[in-house]
Amino acid sequence: MTRTTVALRAGFALFLVFLLAGLRGPSVQAQVSIRQQWQASPHARSMDTPEERERMNTAGCARCHTAQGYQHEILAGLESAAPYPEATGLTCMACHAEGEGRRRVGPIRAGAARDACRGCHDELVTNRPNSLSWCSQWGIFEGTGGRAQTTSASAHSQMENGCITCHMAPAGDGTDPSLVGGHTFRVKTKGDLPRAFNAGSCLSCHKIMTGEILADSQAQLQELLDELGAMLPQRPDPEDPSRTVPRFPADPSLSALQARASHNYWLVEKDGSLGVHNPGYTRNLLLETIGELKTGEPDLAEKIAAESSGR
Repeated sequence: MTRTTVALRAGFALFLVFLLAGLRGPSVQAQVSIRQQWQASPHARSMDTPEERERMNTAGCARCHTAQGYQHEILAGLESAAPYPEATGLTCMACHAEGEGRRRVGPIRAGAARDACRGCHDELVTNRPNSLSWCSQWGIFEGTGGRAQTTSASAHSQMENGCITCHMAPAGDGTDPSLVGGHTFRVKTKGDLPRAFNAGSCLSCHKIMTGEILADSQAQLQELLDELGAMLPQRPDPEDPSRTVPRFPADPSLSALQARASHNYWLVEKDGSLGVHNPGYTRNLLLETIGELKTGEPDLAEKIAAESSGR
């Protein structure tokens, strides 16, 4: 075999190495674009169907389901002008200003990153006997949303960028970035989605955090929430009439104590984090509320919560 042949074969082998590397491409993280992440997020479904597009472009809904309403009502603080002409859902331009030069997307319209989320995620839109629309995350986050003696801001609330510190953290190694992290705005998947947990959003502060640890913590909160729910008068679930849920806070059949308890139940239920946004506050709020219903005396709730703290 001549030197020329050896060199050609070696060169061809090297070419195959680079070719295969190119076919494999960059990491999964790099392959998933911001647009793909956004398309997998709840924000991309803020106006899903023609029917939803019409309903979500009405006063009360448009402020958080349309880009025009968010900018006009939440950011500018103006009265609703819904329905907005040619309304769009929560696209890039809802939260971001126009870019300059070659940049298509500019800075966040809200100014500070931590202010971009609060306007919609601290929103009690509808509170009627037969209807409740509530994004209650900020009330849990700050520890001020409950109707009880318990108040306690989460350590999470001290993070400079607020919600996005965790909800937009890049997906960690081995985690599918089309499911969690970045512009999916998810830390953990729910429902029918494949199971994924972006532990990287926690490990910058916590020494250890796994999906199992998180699930166990949330299961404990779910038990307390279920206990409180079972103590309240029930009504058919508007989304699934085959099951029942606690009556909504505005239901006139509730006593003042039950209405307070219903408010606290739905505050935690609609938050959706099962304590993650503010573990201590959520737990104490549920214990205090359960105590009030058991005794009928709000001033004894603190004692009952202390007695139950060991469970």
